[in-house]
Amino acid sequence: MLTSEYLIIDRALALALPCKYGQWLRVKPQEEPLIHWKSFSSEGDLWYKSKFRITEDGIISKMDVEAPGAIKNMDDRLLQILNVLYEMNPSHFRGKGYQIETELEFPSDWGLGSSSTLLVNLAEWVSVDPYVLSSKTFGGSGYDIACGMHDGPIIYQVTDSLESPKVGRANFAPDFKDRLFFVHRNQKQNTREAVAHYRKQKTKLKKDMVKEISAISLNFLYCKDFDEFENLIYLHEQIISECLGLPVVKEVLFPDYPGAVKSLGAWGGDFILATGTYDQKEYFREKGYQTVVSYSDMVL
Repeated sequence: MLTSEYLIIDRALALALPCKYGQWLRVKPQEEPLIHWKSFSSEGDLWYKSKFRITEDGIISKMDVEAPGAIKNMDDRLLQILNVLYEMNPSHFRGKGYQIETELEFPSDWGLGSSSTLLVNLAEWVSVDPYVLSSKTFGGSGYDIACGMHDGPIIYQVTDSLESPKVGRANFAPDFKDRLFFVHRNQKQNTREAVAHYRKQKTKLKKDMVKEISAISLNFLYCKDFDEFENLIYLHEQIISECLGLPVVKEVLFPDYPGAVKSLGAWGGDFILATGTYDQKEYFREKGYQTVVSYSDMVL
């Protein structure tokens, strides 16, 4: 998510960029009414394995689990997703079984949407609406689901129903994209916890902030001038900072960096966007942030 961050929940327009890195879902049918599930990391390591039985009454129950280094509650979460899929399209499961494998194309701590890409893949496989699946499982704004369904930048807005957002293609291809890059902060942020923090903020000016951020999102989209783009980053950071009651990331970590620095998504982890020259990327590496990805290598 390039713009809006938390204010997307309150219907701010967001400019979002689907990434080149995604997730594979491989499915092989079998006669036995079981689901054999294996998940592999971007390096090909098996990090989660489990088995589920499809019962006659339509309830999918876990049988056994092997999860070296597993994410907490992974098995319960996956069981929930499978149950929702069954409820949405039971004929896809009755009298059948499957061997399923997933494989990430990016390290799991990058925060590029391991959950959302999984939901999009599963929804396509079972022929159900991914927004409905997301609403019944992970919740959230759904922008990441939209990104998983598009091959280019989008403008996104939440509506009364999280299952029916407004989504449109966006012609965002700045001439200065070679001066934009992403830096991983060496830590992953829990989005649900971050959103909970946002909801606790009793900012009286949220409606005004939604209007301001929506206008900035459109200005991002049509901006042709690099200096103006950096100024938009500064304005966006200040608004979200005021909304959350938190300092901007540049003040905290990179006060002497000459370019602009912008938080992305949930503040406090994952990637930031930075502006600068090729040589200025070394500034971040010298500070210990070794994962620096160019705009062209990251964005579809």
